[in-house]
Amino acid sequence: GTGRLFRCQRCSCLNNRPHCDVWRGIEAWGADSSSLSTKEGWDTRVSLTEQLVTAAPPQFASHAAVYLQIVYDRVDLLSAYDYVTVQQLPPDVRQSFIQAHFADQQIANEFTNFLSSECKGPSDA
Repeated sequence: GTGRLFRCQRCSCLNNRPHCDVWRGIEAWGADSSSLSTKEGWDTRVSLTEQLVTAAPPQFASHAAVYLQIVYDRVDLLSAYDYVTVQQLPPDVRQSFIQAHFADQQIANEFTNFLSSECKGPSDA
């Protein structure tokens, strides 16, 4: 009876959390270093992030929109430098971007921290 229900609640039933499915896709994208330095890779990242906005829980809708805008802005910046990694950007360019996006990044971090916590699977615990 209740023991079985408890076990089900403890497992990460990702089918009930579409945002977790998308978040895991973004994590996998980030783990593939080749995706970080091509237009195609960043097109995939934009698509995944747009899906994440659609799947975000209502209480995080505005956070998700801010996160997406940062991704758009990062793509715009990196495309001007032939999709080098962020670490390969000129230091002044990287620093200007960070400063210009600092407040929005804090909002986005709240969302990604929620996702990292919410979307842990049983193997991550």
